[in-house]
Amino acid sequence: MILARIVAVLGPIETEMLKKGQETHKYFTKEYDLYHLNEESNEIEYIITEESSLEEQLQVSDELFLDFVRTLLEINPLRRPTALEALNHPWLSSSSYN
Repeated sequence: MILARIVAVLGPIETEMLKKGQETHKYFTKEYDLYHLNEESNEIEYIITEESSLEEQLQVSDELFLDFVRTLLEINPLRRPTALEALNHPWLSSSSYN
């Protein structure tokens, strides 16, 4: 499940965002635990995410690049940079990018 991998890498989704989500009930219990429905048994199965890191998933060690990608992947749209803000990230002007 892609959502489980996202949570594993980026951390839990804020409860306030989950409360506002129109599709939250499809992926989270009323207690905001991640789950999926087992189609064979028709039972809810809780998903326990195994922590991972962006560095591990992308298999890179450039901290500036990882910071750039991490800012773009910010789940909360109020904290996610605009396109212009993203273009001003130091990684885009660093020597490792050019």
